[in-house]
Amino acid sequence: YRYANTDPALLNPPYDRKKLNPEIRRDKDDPLAFRPQEVQRFAEEVLGLNPTIQVQAPEETVTHDLMRQILQELRAIHQLLKDQNKA
Repeated sequence: YRYANTDPALLNPPYDRKKLNPEIRRDKDDPLAFRPQEVQRFAEEVLGLNPTIQVQAPEETVTHDLMRQILQELRAIHQLLKDQNKA
């Protein structure tokens, strides 16, 4: 609970923009609960996390080139077999 806005002396401490604020509790033994919007706000504003997933193209390697050639050869074989079945 390092980032959570909690205080052993207070059941529901006041809102703090720099911390993760839990839902209001009725009893000190209630578990801490966090709204998804609050977790998102904290992640973006305080931790600086970006929710966007960025897909990057893999680097071209000899293996990629070899796999591309194998695929091309398999397609040619497939086409040959289809043509033979038609004849």
